[in-house]
Amino acid sequence: MNKHWPLAFGVLGVIFGITIATAMSLKDNQPETEAIHYHAGFQVYVDNELQDFADLKYMKQDPCGDKHEVTASLAEEQLEKAHLHDVIGDVVHVHREQATWEDLFQNMEYDLPDEALIVYVDGALAEGDALKQEIRPDERVIFFFGTNTDIEDKLADGVTLDRIHEIEQRSEDCGRQ
Repeated sequence: MNKHWPLAFGVLGVIFGITIATAMSLKDNQPETEAIHYHAGFQVYVDNELQDFADLKYMKQDPCGDKHEVTASLAEEQLEKAHLHDVIGDVVHVHREQATWEDLFQNMEYDLPDEALIVYVDGALAEGDALKQEIRPDERVIFFFGTNTDIEDKLADGVTLDRIHEIEQRSEDCGRQ
């Protein structure tokens, strides 16, 4: 019976080696997540009323950019795309490529109104489906749902670049490697 021990150890060694090689291969095949972290400002008006997203229910609760796990679930990857945190409801944090405004509202679990939608991006009227547009660094977007008046005044009161950069400085260690 003792003469089978070397064979058993050899087989276990081969199995162990294959397991390690497979694990390393899978790790190497994981898409590299670039260190993406930028911000954009936004506001939402529904029938002339500015929506307040500075509530914990809209915030990402765990530390952003946390990389404790090698792989993230689809839900975690979705949440990393675009989110709010630090009880700041007018500056979005983006951590993934191709994050859209629709991703942000999905992640906040905010049901968008069905009423007419007009969107201004950096002070100019947006064309196409602005919710499906990628969020760009330092972009300032205002969504108008329903009936809204005094649009020019609301545009003048939008999130400023200074505000975006202020929030960026407060959270500079978030997601930065």
